[in-house]
Amino acid sequence: MKIEKDKVVQFHYRIKDLDGKELETNIGQDPVAYLHGHQNMMVGVEKALQGMTVGETKEVQLPP
Repeated sequence: MKIEKDKVVQFHYRIKDLDGKELETNIGQDPVAYLHGHQNMMVGVEKALQGMTVGETKEVQLPP
């Protein structure tokens, strides 16, 4: 199933700074969940996840 509007999305994340230092993660914990397409998540994250399927991974650089 692809991520699209009105789908509940759950994901794990790892946030790193520009030098690659890990700042935050939820890996090994419960995933973040949100309803896709309803401005419940940062715009850059929603755009990056659009169309992905279960098991895919993606690296995204977001503006501050």
